Order: sequence, then structure tokens, then C-alpha cells
Amino acid sequence: MRIVLAPRARETTQRRCLCACDSARLACGRRVLAPAQFVHVFPKLDASKAASGGEVEDSLSPAQLLVFSEMDTFKAMIAAKTPTFSQRKRALDALKASKARIASLEEALTAMKPLSDDEQSWYDAVDAEGLGLKISWLAQTLEKMVDDGQARAAHTRTHNLLGAADRRTHANAHARTQARTQARTRCCTHALTHNACTHPRARARMHARRREFTPSRARSRTRALDTTATHVLTHFRGFLGLVATRLRISCRSER
Repeated sequence: MRIVLAPRARETTQRRCLCACDSARLACGRRVLAPAQFVHVFPKLDASKAASGGEVEDSLSPAQLLVFSEMDTFKAMIAAKTPTFSQRKRALDALKASKARIASLEEALTAMKPLSDDEQSWYDAVDAEGLGLKISWLAQTLEKMVDDGQARAAHTRTHNLLGAADRRTHANAHARTQARTQARTRCCTHALTHNACTHPRARARMHARRREFTPSRARSRTRALDTTATHVLTHFRGFLGLVATRLRISCRSER
């Protein structure tokens, strides 16, 4: 990397400036660099590489660093870069996602499905056994943080609220079950100890409602029976009237 100074700055470096305020500086002249107006910084470029279009390899993401790092490096990164419970929880989720990806790629290989170049390179580079050790170690670390009370206050508060909500829901469900049981018992007791309403109007309404829900065939049969009974009663009344008339005639003749 080269630093190119402005022309005025180069000229001032070649002049000697004597300071009249300090007698010591009068004896020994020294080069004084005047303040530069512009500082141009040019990076060192390689024209051949730029013409060939070579790309610089991208750096690894934090999740990839967690997956591909050695166990000692992984522990050091967790201790230095993720001090809080939530950060370590996100790191554990990233490791579990990588483990799930390994399982999906293995299923694809078992089914004789070809992998892409990126998937094949990633599968060849990752260490499944080491990834499992990292997940188990980090999970134990999180459990230890919870036991020691080092979890974040918001996480602890959320956990307590969820537990209270579960207990309240269980208590409400138990209370609702008891209320339904008591209501059913009261209804059964009332039905056993009280007689049904036998008022004529209520009975008529009950029969009317029953006729509405009676099937059509049974309803027609009932109507036929009602018609037959009506005819029988009509003829019986006529017969009784005839007998009464004859009795009256016989009584009058005897007189």
C-alpha cells in the first residue's frame, strides 16, 4: 500500500523552518512537515488477477464456524462470543439445524438421489460425530446455567409465566369437570324426585310435537285408525238413537 502526498506537502518537507520562539531550535534546524491537505491511499491491485476475474473466497458465517471448528476452538468461541443464555440457545439451534441437514442428506444418499456440488462439499467437510459431541456439550452447559440461575431474567420470567398458565388451565379444567358432574347429578335427582307435568294443554302440545316427528307411514296409519274409530262411533250413535226412538214409541203405545 502506497501513501501519496500532495505536491505542497512535498515542497514543504524540503524547506528548513527555524522557530523564533525557542532558542534551542535556532541551533539545530530540523525538517518540519507542514499539514497535508490531501492524503490519497491507493490499494495494491493486481491487473492480471483482476482481468482473469478471480473471486476472493467468502469468509465463513458464525454458524459455519460453530459447525466446522475443532472442539477446543468451539468451546473457546462459546465462552468468548456467546456469554448469555439466549446466545448459546441460538448456537444450539444452529447446530441442531446442521444435524438435521446431515440426516436429510443421508436420506437422499440412501435413496440414490444425487447431491448438488454445494451439498456434497458441505457433507464431506462436516464431522457428524463431532457435531453430536458439540450439541451434547452445549446442552449440558445450558442446563448448568439454568441450575446455577445464570439464565436471562426474561427467559426465567417467561418460563414462570408459562408454568403458571399451565397450572391455571389445569385447575380451570378440573373445576369445569366438577361443575358438569354436579349439574348432571342435580338433573338426575330432580327427574327422580319430581313427577312430569300432566296438564291437558301440556299433554296436547306434547302429542302435537310427537305427531310432527312421527314417520309419515305411522302417521297415515294413525289417521286411518282415527277415521275408522270415528265411523264406528257415528254408527253406534245412530244405532243408539234408533233404539231410543223405538223405546219411546213402545212406551206411548202402552199408555
